Amino acid sequence: MTPTASLLLLLLLGFSEAYPLVDEGTEANDQMDEDDSIDISTRILNSNNGSNEMLLEGDVLVPTTRNAMKCFYQQCLWKKASNGLVTIPFVISNEFTGAETQVIDRGLKSFHTGTCIRFVPRSNENDHISIESRGGCFSSMGRTGGRQVVSLNR
Repeated sequence: MTPTASLLLLLLLGFSEAYPLVDEGTEANDQMDEDDSIDISTRILNSNNGSNEMLLEGDVLVPTTRNAMKCFYQQCLWKKASNGLVTIPFVISNEFTGAETQVIDRGLKSFHTGTCIRFVPRSNENDHISIESRGGCFSSMGRTGGRQVVSLNR
């Protein structure tokens, strides 16, 4: 796993926490104002406190495979195309509201400036990330193959 992939996942989680997923005028905004003084690491750890997943460093999903040497010849990295871009197909679960989906989409698009990473809506790719609310904020490192869950707690 390269530092770039690790940074990508941590930044994605940071962006998801940076954009509030609440409608204006709700009581949740009052709570959000109180939470502004809490750093992102603490927010992620608090969000993952009740998670049933086995996590490392608070937000990295532990692989369930038995073989510790799963990544041969950089197979666990998202491929860089000849144009120098890393394209990552994604889907966003329909459990998120329209406003929440827009916030997530803005967070993904923010990677397009200053990085080689391009998140694109999934068409028929086997390897893709699936952004879901799984009772915490966590993801696997790198490319695991197939549907890869990135959990953003609602």
